[in-house]
Amino acid sequence: MEFKNFRPDWNNPTPDMFSSHAAYLKYMESIEREYIEEESLGLEKLKENIKKENCSEETKESALELIEDIYNYALDYVSIIRKQGNIKSNNKEEEYKEKMETIDEARTRKHNTLIDSINIANRYLINNFEKFKSNPIKVSTDNRDVVKDWAIRLMEELSKIKKSSI
Repeated sequence: MEFKNFRPDWNNPTPDMFSSHAAYLKYMESIEREYIEEESLGLEKLKENIKKENCSEETKESALELIEDIYNYALDYVSIIRKQGNIKSNNKEEEYKEKMETIDEARTRKHNTLIDSINIANRYLINNFEKFKSNPIKVSTDNRDVVKDWAIRLMEELSKIKKSSI
C-alpha cells in the first residue's frame, strides 16, 4: 500500500494514526476529558457560538434544533441503558432472555440514532458556518463505547446544571 502525500488530519484522528489502538483510545479519552470540564461537554458553549454567528436566523435555528436533538437522543439512550440495568431475573430464564433481547435491540437503535444525530449536526455545522472547519461536537462516533460514555457524562452534566439552577 502506497501513501502518497499522506498527511494526518489531527483535528479528526483515526486509529491508524497511532502506534497502537490503546494509544488512540488514550488520546481520545484525553480529548473527551477536556470537554467534560465544560458545561454540557461543550454543547451549551456551541449553542452560544451559533447564536452569535453572522448567518440567517433559519440556519441558526436549524443548527440549534440539531443540537437539541442530540440532547434528546442522548437522554433516550441513557434511559434505556439504565432500564436495561434494572431488569431482574425472576427465575424464569426464558422470560428474562426475551426481555433482554427486546431491550437490547431498542438500545442499539437508540445508540445508532444518537451517533447519526451527532454526525448530522457536525456535517450541518461544518457546511453552514465558516467558523467550524472540523467537527465542533468532539466525540469519536467511530467508537461506540466512547459515544456511550459521552452520552452518560452529558446527562450527568445536565443533571448537575439543573440541580445548581434550582
